[in-house]
Amino acid sequence: MSRFKVIKDTREKKGHGWWFEEDAYCIGTEVSKVDVGDYAIEGMEHLLCIERKESVSEFAGNCGEKRFHRELEKMATFPHAFLLFEFNWADIERYPHGSGIPQRAWSSLRIKGKYMQRVILNYAPESAISADLFLRYDYESGDAPRPAAYPFDSTKVSAQYGVATYGTGTYGGSTQPLVRQPVEGSGFAVALRVNDDGTTAPYSLKGFGVEYQLGARR
Repeated sequence: MSRFKVIKDTREKKGHGWWFEEDAYCIGTEVSKVDVGDYAIEGMEHLLCIERKESVSEFAGNCGEKRFHRELEKMATFPHAFLLFEFNWADIERYPHGSGIPQRAWSSLRIKGKYMQRVILNYAPESAISADLFLRYDYESGDAPRPAAYPFDSTKVSAQYGVATYGTGTYGGSTQPLVRQPVEGSGFAVALRVNDDGTTAPYSLKGFGVEYQLGARR
């Protein structure tokens, strides 16, 4: 295996971030402009990108910036893209405690959008269905995230005698499943859309709910 060189972006603040010394695997680190992310491997800039977030405060500020969302869209085109957090979930939950932001400034923190976690769906299919759930943010603004479709799962729906198609039900399943679907994205306004192309077996939506967390930034 040939040795590699790490490229560290010039925009990383001095004294922050990572520095890799020369060893049996790594040639070392070079400071140079990285187009996407903070770190790359020389000669593999089109394959690998790494974005580093040092603190919750930094990440909270980025979440409200269109520039950061554009950066994530660029990273999504890479075969190997990593967003690395140098903090854990407990740090997020207690933010701004321990964030380094002076307590006198906490009153100036403002809520910035909703960060979606799950959509809870209750629906009653008569048989196996082919339908997708879409989430759209901020009235489908061009700057808002557009997650891929989440397919409905009817594999655990129980069969009803005289109603369901033979071989499509699951013994011991529910006739009206309650599905908690993890989702992605954030925004001020959230819209749910179901697309079945009008060709699937009949079903009815009984209700839905959403789980989200409010995000704060300065």
